[in-house]
Amino acid sequence: MTEPVSSPRRIPFWLTISLLGNMMLLGLVGGMVLQKRGPGDEPPPGPPGKERPLSEEDRKAFYMLLKESYRSTKPERKARDEVRSQLADVLTRQPFDRPAAEEAFRKLRASDERVHAAAHEAMIDRLEAMDPEKRAMMAERLARGPERHRHKD
Repeated sequence: MTEPVSSPRRIPFWLTISLLGNMMLLGLVGGMVLQKRGPGDEPPPGPPGKERPLSEEDRKAFYMLLKESYRSTKPERKARDEVRSQLADVLTRQPFDRPAAEEAFRKLRASDERVHAAAHEAMIDRLEAMDPEKRAMMAERLARGPERHRHKD
């Protein structure tokens, strides 16, 4: 009698995507920490008229704004991870169920929106407590978005 052939255990697609996202976030935070300059070091000059260089204090304030908003989303991120797990289950079922997949993706979009809404609410709370000059500096940075280098098309 022959033994059944077992396939190697596979990591679900969405778990892989989630882990990659978390690793990118850790890389971003790690890069921000490693980029800290010593006293008297000047930040590299940017294009003229684009943006003001951040002081160490402003850089810390911006980092804390982002860090606190991320921390405040822990329950929403945990719920989103569960939705991603459900999505992976739906996508691996045989036969493929298109309506179930569409609903699972709709739930993921709604879950993503809850994470973003919680992060934005935490940012608003912190921004409200800032003086107008600091808030303007934060607005300038947030308006640029996550891209570090923008290219004109």
